[in-house]
Amino acid sequence: MDAPRDVRSLEPLPVRVTEAPKAVTELAGHLIKAVQRALGFELDGTQDTLPLLDLYLEGLRGVAEESARLAVIFAGAYLGEVFRRELPAFTWFTPAEEHTSWRLHLRVPAHPNGHESAEGEEHREPLLAFSPMALVAECVQRARGDIWEHRLEAATAFKTVAADYLEAQGPVTEDDYYRLSYRFDVIDGLGALLARG
Repeated sequence: MDAPRDVRSLEPLPVRVTEAPKAVTELAGHLIKAVQRALGFELDGTQDTLPLLDLYLEGLRGVAEESARLAVIFAGAYLGEVFRRELPAFTWFTPAEEHTSWRLHLRVPAHPNGHESAEGEEHREPLLAFSPMALVAECVQRARGDIWEHRLEAATAFKTVAADYLEAQGPVTEDDYYRLSYRFDVIDGLGALLARG
């Protein structure tokens, strides 16, 4: 496989920016308030605030299970919103009230002009999908989650490309592996690569 391309230099994708579901924004709002109380900083929904979120999550280790579970849900909603705002090709998929089923999907329009087809985009397999809540749970627990399974799922046609890209990232320290900012960068690069086929 060729070396990974510098995805930051590629042209922006033609995407349809969607609003977040109301439940997501409410949960993310709870996280913003909790971080403000705990650390004295206000999160602004940008990638630059992910190190502050990492710091907040470090404080969750060893707290009561139900408290940690709620904080993971709030933080997952916030993380998902950071992805959706910073990388507008990602959209929420929230089919049920149970947060373990909520995912972000990377879809790009089937048509070059960025418009949906008459059949709709929702029926196409996403190029990339993952659960922000599971990603946060894994970072808090520093292990695979028990109620959420974090899997970065690539579309069937791109599984080999995705595996090669992740392998090409090389070794990473355990601390970096569990940092949301590191994971954001990896998913950003992989998403851009898959979206350009």
